[in-house]
Amino acid sequence: MPDLLSTYEAVVTADRQRIPVDFPRLTVFLDRIGRPEGTAWTPLTPTGGGVLADCLGVARRRACGTRNTPCT
Repeated sequence: MPDLLSTYEAVVTADRQRIPVDFPRLTVFLDRIGRPEGTAWTPLTPTGGGVLADCLGVARRRACGTRNTPCT
């Protein structure tokens, strides 16, 4: 089961190593972890994961929207 932290780290590593990222699949994952009160850590989590999860989710969404910029 993918989780937000592992996904974040994998995308940052891929970016640093210049490995292509499947942004459409990443977007699907991010859509699955979105909750009304924030970003969940996994697709099975019923509620948001707090401020850190929200920050990581926003950073990944920005990377998907600006594919030519480095991930942060």
